[in-house]
Amino acid sequence: MNLERLTQHLFGIVCVDCSHRRSLEDFHGCAKCGRPYCDDCLEGRRVCGECAGTGQPSDHHSIWLPSCVRDPGPSSNLDGYNPATVPGGDNPFGNQMTGVVLHSAEGYFGATAPSAVMRARGNSWCITIYQNGHRVQSYPLEALTWHAGPKANYRYIGIEHEGVAGQPLTGPQQDSQIIVLNEIRDIRGWANVQRGINGFEHNEFMATSCPSGRILWAVTAERTRRPVPTPVPSPAPAFVVRPRTGGVLLQVATNLVKLPEKTVVLALAAGTAIELGGETDFAGELWFQSRYSHERSIPNFFPAAATVAPTPPPPPAPTPAPIDPCADVKSELATISGIL
Repeated sequence: MNLERLTQHLFGIVCVDCSHRRSLEDFHGCAKCGRPYCDDCLEGRRVCGECAGTGQPSDHHSIWLPSCVRDPGPSSNLDGYNPATVPGGDNPFGNQMTGVVLHSAEGYFGATAPSAVMRARGNSWCITIYQNGHRVQSYPLEALTWHAGPKANYRYIGIEHEGVAGQPLTGPQQDSQIIVLNEIRDIRGWANVQRGINGFEHNEFMATSCPSGRILWAVTAERTRRPVPTPVPSPAPAFVVRPRTGGVLLQVATNLVKLPEKTVVLALAAGTAIELGGETDFAGELWFQSRYSHERSIPNFFPAAATVAPTPPPPPAPTPAPIDPCADVKSELATISGIL
């Protein structure tokens, strides 16, 4: 027996689909291409999906979260419904995925994989979050896992949290829960995960205390809120330079600037003569372009308004004639003199 065969005999074979090492008894492989697929990934088929002509590997239910380790559960543990009452209920991978149901495992996995627990119990769930933050996914999100009863299984994704009643989620466990929920949020296009909208507890569908008050829904809602994108500044308005020649004389002091930033290149005094090379409309004003650059060949501009002489101030009002305080007395004396 060569070393490779000895390793396979002692430790099992690595499935080319789920990448898990499994015992020889759990392998049949593809009957056509011979590649080693485990029984769970073949799901009862004799050949893999690629050889069957689907163009897909055997695990064609594709929504596996990148943050989770795969531990495929037994396909025989999936749920099913009468399609007359539940549309698509006869499709074991027809979960509507409109929300998540959070559970408390009420126990510890230790060295036992979640898939092994499912085989022993006969039930199933999608994702397991350990107290140390380890994340395991046993079924694709689309699977109808058997976790919260007929009112929930075909609509919601089941997530188990290692631990028991009275134990709050550990810090790493809470962080891992948020990582998983944020991935599902992005896949489903949710704003966040809120209780009663797309987040639920096991006890809302069956007579159980699960998840035993361990879920911090306010924290979950806040930490799964989709980040507000940073606003992208509007691009600077484009401007077109039209040809213009001739010379102008500045009537007021101004600045030569670089557009569109309006970075000051040179201060210009009133009375400066400038040769023109063009003109443009920018920010509601007419700007002239100098023919010669004043800084590293940067086209420089100045406001055309600086070439217009300021309006002279109005002339002063005429000085009123002085008022004679004795004018009335003099007028009366003149009248009396005329009578005499």
